Amino acid sequence: MERICLSESKIIDYSRQGNVNKAFALLAVLTAVIAIVLDYLYASYRMYVYLAIPVLLFFLSLGMGTGSKKAIDYIPGTWEKRKTWVDFAEYETMVEQYEESYGDLYAHPGDL
Repeated sequence: MERICLSESKIIDYSRQGNVNKAFALLAVLTAVIAIVLDYLYASYRMYVYLAIPVLLFFLSLGMGTGSKKAIDYIPGTWEKRKTWVDFAEYETMVEQYEESYGDLYAHPGDL
């Protein structure tokens, strides 16, 4: 039986995710600078600085997190499905090879 081991880089493309993460970092820094300027220059805007801007940044982070997750591309591969009869020793070997190849993808099912 031929063993095919795909690395994570052959299955998942993270190239677009980096751009979304950089954009969020830029927006977070820009929001912090605006809050500092408003707090320093205009005392009457303190309610916005301490209430509205953190809420805005929270919802912005939720949206950008969703965008970051959707930016991950799963590269489609050619999959072969077949049924065959094997003995218990060969089955155990197949299960071990499967867990070596794909165990990291399903290692933490409760993680988001």
